[in-house]
Amino acid sequence: MLEDLGLQFLDVDPLNATYASVDGILFNKARTELMVYPAARIGSSYQIPEGVTTIGESAFNENALIEVFIPSTVTKIATNAIAYSTNLTAIKVDSLNATYTSLDGVLFDKDVKELIRYPTGKVEERFLIPESVRVIRDFACAYANLRKVRIPDGVTRIGEFAFGVSKLTEITLPASLTSLEAKVLYVCESLTNVILPSNLMSIGVSSFEFCWGLKDIKIPESVTDVGEGAFSFCEGLTTFHIPKGLSRIDPSAFDYASGLASITVDDQNPAFASLDGVWFNKGLTKLLKHPQTINRSTYEIPASVTNIGNKAFYECTNLTRVAIPDSVQSIDYGAFFLCANLTEATIPEGVTRIEQFSFAGTGLKHL
Repeated sequence: MLEDLGLQFLDVDPLNATYASVDGILFNKARTELMVYPAARIGSSYQIPEGVTTIGESAFNENALIEVFIPSTVTKIATNAIAYSTNLTAIKVDSLNATYTSLDGVLFDKDVKELIRYPTGKVEERFLIPESVRVIRDFACAYANLRKVRIPDGVTRIGEFAFGVSKLTEITLPASLTSLEAKVLYVCESLTNVILPSNLMSIGVSSFEFCWGLKDIKIPESVTDVGEGAFSFCEGLTTFHIPKGLSRIDPSAFDYASGLASITVDDQNPAFASLDGVWFNKGLTKLLKHPQTINRSTYEIPASVTNIGNKAFYECTNLTRVAIPDSVQSIDYGAFFLCANLTEATIPEGVTRIEQFSFAGTGLKHL
């Protein structure tokens, strides 16, 4: 909504029945909801007027503000209301506000049980989250300059994108956490060390996507589910071990993990198996992933395989020859996509389905 970064002033006709403006800032007609603070408005601090009860989505979307003062009347702050204010160093709250409070410029709920927003422009590289906190809200520390953060035991939820695009280099997640939500550490390019809790059960969609510096991660035995794109574009990740309890992994979990050279599976895992660093289903009937950087030029798919999965050999540029057995019946989307040096592969007579882009970008002259 009105995301023009050059906008300095918003003026509303007094006869407009829906909106109003005060000093060039957009409100609803009753002036109870602050809707848009113009991105190019001049000024380093802003006192939200008394009477405002709601701060709307993206209300402070990229601006020159260093400080924002929240009055006693505000009872609702939208998730992304202050998420994109990159210069902001402090969010201050009137002491009479019954819903919110601030500590050292960081926004919390009144009881300091929920961390709501750590200002993006704060220069501190370390943050000790108060012991009382039980929830870290969506976007709470997104885009922050933080390199290290201490999360107290007792935190039961870390929301979507909570530390997304931050400068974190390491993080230890508390034992009280059982689920990692979507994009919690999305595009944390400097992240090299992650310690997951021993009773974690699920890793959400794109949780570690674009964490280029992550070279290794130990998945606890308790984890049963890994979501779509969870480790996509983790270019530094070289090995991945699937423990015995992990029974569902989205096929795209390792997409574009260009440094991956081996996927291993616990022998007691009921859903998956590995052979020579390649990931299969338990019965070795579906080839799920041949890691991109396995150091070999030829590969013989086991005779038990009937299906080659989506992007199973994506950009395996070391391969020049793949032997596809007669048992294979279907080849899924992009199975050999961008295997640029692949020059030899024969499709068996029993194959009844070849999906789009299965052999696109290979060196094959004919099939």
